[in-house]
Amino acid sequence: MKCKSDTSHFKILRWSREQENLRGTVQLPESKVRNKGFISRATGFNTAMKACVYVVVFAATFSLVAATPKFGPCPKVVTGMTELDLNKMGGFWFEWGQYNAFFERGDCVVTNYTLELDQNRIECLDRSYTAGKGFSNNPSDPKRVLEWLTCKPNADGTWNPACQMVVSQGGVAYTVLETDYTSYSIGYSCADVKLGHLPLLWVVTRDNVPSDSFIEMLKTKIDTWPELDVKYEDLDLQTTHYDRAKCCSLYTNKTLINLPAELLEQQCGAKKIAVA
Repeated sequence: MKCKSDTSHFKILRWSREQENLRGTVQLPESKVRNKGFISRATGFNTAMKACVYVVVFAATFSLVAATPKFGPCPKVVTGMTELDLNKMGGFWFEWGQYNAFFERGDCVVTNYTLELDQNRIECLDRSYTAGKGFSNNPSDPKRVLEWLTCKPNADGTWNPACQMVVSQGGVAYTVLETDYTSYSIGYSCADVKLGHLPLLWVVTRDNVPSDSFIEMLKTKIDTWPELDVKYEDLDLQTTHYDRAKCCSLYTNKTLINLPAELLEQQCGAKKIAVA
């Protein structure tokens, strides 16, 4: 049953209540009520109405946190990789875009992946800029928020790309759909909820400002990924909030964020720094 956003379902609800009141006052014999089909209709209607209520609550709940749920169970989206080499995942990544990561805030998001291979995981420290507040998650802040990409080891020294993203409150499934380690990584997660699912997608790159042809390659990969019900145009791109070229004027300001000199030279050399 499709629940509409107009007032039609309220009219149906009012009709239902009128029918229930009618049954309560007239008190028809059970056999006659059954013969007239009232019970079967009411039962079917109540089931449908419950479904509508779930849908309304489901949509309203996630709209409050700016997430976009989709109907049905999580699709069977699988990784395109047979193995993952955590050794090559370390270092800095720049977030290009995400879908449904409503808990993220700020611009010019940069993440430092620190290898903790003895525990089969990577420590992820996300830092983002907010005007007037600077960058979040100072590494020296004891209250900084950390995440750990935790993956099961394989016998050959690699890891399974179907991992867990673990925070202090718990963990969620996080699958590395594809990465070449040197330029991009696409991560996916999905949570089943009543009557639907909540897909999440992250795209990170090694370059702060990727080329147009590179972005076109990413777009093609995402738009044609089997069973993935998120398209490139659905992503909340960092570029819609802040000119990525201008991020360099923030990255090179050591009073705001202290990035490695080699990274700054590579990404924000004199010719790449734009004035904010």
